[in-house]
Amino acid sequence: MVFISTRSDGEHEGDRFIYYADSLPDVNKSVPPPIVKVVGVFAIGFTAYYLKLATDESIKQNSAKPISIKVVKQAGGWGASIAGGRIGMAAGAAVG
Repeated sequence: MVFISTRSDGEHEGDRFIYYADSLPDVNKSVPPPIVKVVGVFAIGFTAYYLKLATDESIKQNSAKPISIKVVKQAGGWGASIAGGRIGMAAGAAVG
């Protein structure tokens, strides 16, 4: 059995994708499990907490240095996380 899907997201307007019945389970596996979403929410919560601590320290010191250091660290951590995820996905796709 063959399924044809048309995409309409603006960038790929009208592109057609063909899914074969035996490949649909693989497509469904690409959807992240709920635990990934829960971990993401906790990570965002910890980021907000650390930024609040840095903000309090900045107010206490009357300086922007603590908050700016923490913002750079958090942005770098999130950027590295995204880059690592993409590298891992590319490596996984290459291996099979």
